[in-house]
Amino acid sequence: MTLLHEIEYYLHDNGIQEYRFLEATHEAVDEWMEVATANARSVPASGLIHYLIVLPVGELIPLMHTFTRIQEALKARPLRPSTRVAILHAPDFLVSVLEAFIRMLRSGDKDVVRFFLHDHREDAIRWLLNK
Repeated sequence: MTLLHEIEYYLHDNGIQEYRFLEATHEAVDEWMEVATANARSVPASGLIHYLIVLPVGELIPLMHTFTRIQEALKARPLRPSTRVAILHAPDFLVSVLEAFIRMLRSGDKDVVRFFLHDHREDAIRWLLNK
């Protein structure tokens, strides 16, 4: 585990990169994107990255800032690895809103995202590794 300022980062033995948001702030999103982008540089464009994103309970990360940062990263590396992303969230999280934002990224089949409640962590890990 690597504790940064706003997030925790784990690289698990099974290859899953886990990012745990400690705060729902712009700074946390920036830190996550910096670490994830740096880690992705070592993966060839033909590769697959497995992300487990753990959102904070009771807080909503800044969605517009998050998607702006993701769009910038996608534009900066058009030939990049595919991703499988499991997002762990609280029961009151607005999944439908986030799904609409993800569709707007238009990354096609290159990226697959699925949402799981926090207490379904093992299901999320099984899904991530099922491809």
